[in-house]
Amino acid sequence: MNKTAGFFPILEKYPPFMELQDKLRKGGEQILSITGLTDGSKAHLITALILSENRPAFLLTKNRKEAEKLKQFAEFYEIPVHFLPDYEFCYYELDAKDNSAKQERLIFLYALSQKEKA
Repeated sequence: MNKTAGFFPILEKYPPFMELQDKLRKGGEQILSITGLTDGSKAHLITALILSENRPAFLLTKNRKEAEKLKQFAEFYEIPVHFLPDYEFCYYELDAKDNSAKQERLIFLYALSQKEKA
C-alpha cells in the first residue's frame, strides 16, 4: 500500500505546492524556506516534494528535536535518511568520551560524498 496515496493527490493540485515544484524543477532556486506550518504539515509537504522530485534533499532545522521528528517521519514514508548530529559540548574534561556523535557525522558525510539519497 502506498502510504502517500491519501495526501499526495491533494497536494499535487494545490497551487503553492505546484509553485514549489516549479522552483525545484527550474533549478534557479535550490534553497527553499518553508515556515508557518505545523510540524506534521511541514513533514507532509517535505515528504511530498522529495517523493515527487525523486532527488535528494538536505534539510536544516532549528534544533535537534525538530530534526529527529522529521527523520522519523521520512523513515515512515521509506525515504532514506542520514542524520548529521550536532556537536557535543563538554564544559569540563572527561577521561571517557562517547564518539557516537562523531561516528554519525562521518557516516552522514560519507553518504553525502557517495551521492546517496539523503
